[in-house]
Amino acid sequence: FGAVTSRIIHNKKASVSLVAALSTVFKMLRCAILLLFAASIPSVPALRVDPRFKVDFEIETPDGPGKFTVDVHPSWAPRAAARFKDLVNAGFYDDTRFYKVIPGEVAQFGINGDPAAHAEWHDKTFNDDHRQQSNHKSFVSFVKYDGANTRTTEILINLGANERAYDKAGHVPFGIILAKEMPIVHTLYPVMDDPDRDTIVAEGNAYLDKNFPQISKIISATIHSEHEDDRHTVHTEL
Repeated sequence: FGAVTSRIIHNKKASVSLVAALSTVFKMLRCAILLLFAASIPSVPALRVDPRFKVDFEIETPDGPGKFTVDVHPSWAPRAAARFKDLVNAGFYDDTRFYKVIPGEVAQFGINGDPAAHAEWHDKTFNDDHRQQSNHKSFVSFVKYDGANTRTTEILINLGANERAYDKAGHVPFGIILAKEMPIVHTLYPVMDDPDRDTIVAEGNAYLDKNFPQISKIISATIHSEHEDDRHTVHTEL
């Protein structure tokens, strides 16, 4: 009886050792698979985000000349902020028109008054940003048309709370107009959405000024200042 008991105990110990060994092997295999899977995923490059900056807009409305400032936050939408800076530095928005103004909803601009100048940027789309802010009143976004990565030059100012509709449409805020400066924006001529966009692109200011003589104008857009203490680096897909 003693010999039988000894063999049983020995077999149990052997079984336990085998189970432990198999468990170790399985753990090693799982780690190896995870390492191989991780190695197969391409690394996401760091996208440098510029410091905050402000852009001053000198405008002309039916009430006379005025001014508002867009406070740009690259940390909200780095690609949009970078494109906006490029366009401002290129003078793209100078002598352009607010071609869509619906009171309480939106003011839109960003088609150059010179068709040849607009054509240079018309097909220069840029990749979408991940939305970090909603389209609250006074927030500024690039206009996104159907499909991904379709933004180019056109800008919208939220004149009302457009979070539900405009967030769903894919408009990504990159800046804001301070509340104290919004009254001048509310004086823009309510041209509604009557101007034909394709005709604006083809004929520029000549079409708008002839058919909508009261339309509000952007005289100039210039970078006002940069805040060097607001530098960030984010990780995002290119």
